[in-house]
Amino acid sequence: VTLLMITLCVFAYVQLHGIQRQASLARSESVPGLVLAGRLQAISTATYTSVQELVLERDALKRQQIKTYLEEKTAERLGVLKQYESIIRSDRQRELSDATRAALYPYMTVRWRVERLSDEPGTWAEAEGLLQTELRPRYETLQSAIQAEVDFNRANADEAGRHIQETVTRGEAVLLASSLLCIVLALVGGRLLIQSINRPLARVVAAMKLVRFGDYSQKIV
Repeated sequence: VTLLMITLCVFAYVQLHGIQRQASLARSESVPGLVLAGRLQAISTATYTSVQELVLERDALKRQQIKTYLEEKTAERLGVLKQYESIIRSDRQRELSDATRAALYPYMTVRWRVERLSDEPGTWAEAEGLLQTELRPRYETLQSAIQAEVDFNRANADEAGRHIQETVTRGEAVLLASSLLCIVLALVGGRLLIQSINRPLARVVAAMKLVRFGDYSQKIV
């Protein structure tokens, strides 16, 4: 029983170490990556929608508000990209990050052109055309690259969670089986111990009964 308990403790330690490692991986890579990639996706959607509004807006005050918002979101995107850079651990993460940056540069180049053209009444139509013919396809390419990052990090987070769940389930099964085995061994051991005590006592009692009736020839072993 003691050996079984020692083995059980070692197994529990190994399982807990595995859970800790998977949780650490999820906490340091998968979950932050998923959050940051999601923020990138949201920023890209918001800025593209704002550029569409800018092209159609004619009120000077509202246009300035939209431009200020675009500047803030552009700065936020740069900050998120730097944060994501700091959590890259694998070649696949690096590959996806580089793909997003490669898609971002042509998108921003065309976006700035659209913004400049939308500033002058004489080029409003040109800005609208450029938005549809060049900016939109580049936006879709950028979103596809970001979506690949989201999918990758979500898959890693799901895998880490699945490994943790499998480890917990396996540990629970082993602990339950070991507990049942310990109970069985304890019952068997207790029965054997009781028998080892009762048998000599029964012989002593039987011998004393004979002695009481005058038979002194009995030996107690």
